[in-house]
Amino acid sequence: RDREAIVPLLRAIEIDPTYALAYAYLAEAYADTDRLDKALEMVQKGFAMDSKNAEVLRSMGYVWERSGDYLGAIEWYKQAVALRPRWAHLYVSLGQNYRVLGRIDEAIAQFAQAVEIDPQDPTAYDTLGLLYYVAQDYDAAAVQFRRAIEAAPNYGPAHGHLGWCEYVRRHYEKAIEHFERAIALGETSPEYYYELGLSYAYSGQCKAGIPWLKKALELDPNCQIAMQGLSYCTNR
Repeated sequence: RDREAIVPLLRAIEIDPTYALAYAYLAEAYADTDRLDKALEMVQKGFAMDSKNAEVLRSMGYVWERSGDYLGAIEWYKQAVALRPRWAHLYVSLGQNYRVLGRIDEAIAQFAQAVEIDPQDPTAYDTLGLLYYVAQDYDAAAVQFRRAIEAAPNYGPAHGHLGWCEYVRRHYEKAIEHFERAIALGETSPEYYYELGLSYAYSGQCKAGIPWLKKALELDPNCQIAMQGLSYCTNR
């Protein structure tokens, strides 16, 4: 939710000042625009009206998370889970907060629970893959990214992340495939561009790689790796 959501939510509260969910969603909109004091005020109003609403509790967790209180967020998300144990996205939120705290085993457990409940949600597979990727278990990470793509073939982040795995494992042709797919789906990370360019370069196709390296520099003029890639290709 962003600034555009605030006005209709304020209107909803004006129409029905007792509508707890409107306060909860408004709190999230304020949190997304870094108005954390207003976010806390609104979500507390929603909670006072309906303390047993799982969406209100989830919004509480979200506001705490945006405020940087990850332990507090976890407690609110847990309360929401107690009311709605089959909502997969709650486990994703829990996992993300455990991940930030460095509690990786607990994070993995939450994402695994999310994919068990909703095998068609790519975000849980993708985030689980990222945990394995950070731990440098690239084979396990690739498995999760592929599962994300199987669940949602047009989920761009998973293509980009699988591209990372293929790149670090020097499977450059496969990396090219997934980086190009991620970019076609709207992903704009400079890392995708320069690793795509380098994948072409390292597979003997510098001519095809140079435009991607230049694009990375358009996005990040100080990208040293893209500069090194261009130098590599120039000196071939």
